[in-house]
Amino acid sequence: MDHGNHNKKDYKYNMAKRDSLRYGNRGLIDNVYPQYARFLNRRGRFGIRQYSTPILRRINYADLEHMNTISHIWTIGDRYYKLAHYYYGNSTVWWVIAYLNHKPTEAHCTLGDTIRIYMPLRDILSYLGVY
Repeated sequence: MDHGNHNKKDYKYNMAKRDSLRYGNRGLIDNVYPQYARFLNRRGRFGIRQYSTPILRRINYADLEHMNTISHIWTIGDRYYKLAHYYYGNSTVWWVIAYLNHKPTEAHCTLGDTIRIYMPLRDILSYLGVY
């Protein structure tokens, strides 16, 4: 049995799954802004293809009352990506925790803060308009 190919297939599948959550329904745009022209011309490129910036739905916490939450007390060593991996099984959705708690970075958290983890993830992403 060739484990090398199996691991490559798993990796590609996991990356595609991660990207579908990460980029959801975001469109691709061609970034051809003049300020990049010199940089791109040196590399034989004329533009950058990138995902558009998501526009997240404004949070109305009354809409979220029916969802389950888990309270997590912020401790030494906590990071959003670690919480996302632990509670959602996907570290790339760390921004969901940050956004819903109005704490955009870990620097906004202090020891003992209660961080709410909204569940299930699919419903939260759907509510925010990214899935």
